[in-house]
Amino acid sequence: MDNDKEKQEKIIELIQDIRKYFSFNSIKAVGEPHRIKRPWLSIIKQITKLKYTITTKDHRIKIGDKVVRSIQYSLVALND
Repeated sequence: MDNDKEKQEKIIELIQDIRKYFSFNSIKAVGEPHRIKRPWLSIIKQITKLKYTITTKDHRIKIGDKVVRSIQYSLVALND
């Protein structure tokens, strides 16, 4: 998603609708998107937390001589 500007913009365009349906006090990217490095990612994570437990793991990929660091997210559905 870091390289897909179109998807990022579509998520950012949803901010007004998100404000209507969600309490955005815990979603800083909705209240102050300009202060967040990746507001689209923050929005996805906070809304996803309503139905899933999110765990993260540091992930490194070697591309040629370069090592690229990333975060791997795993989702587990919450019991209703």
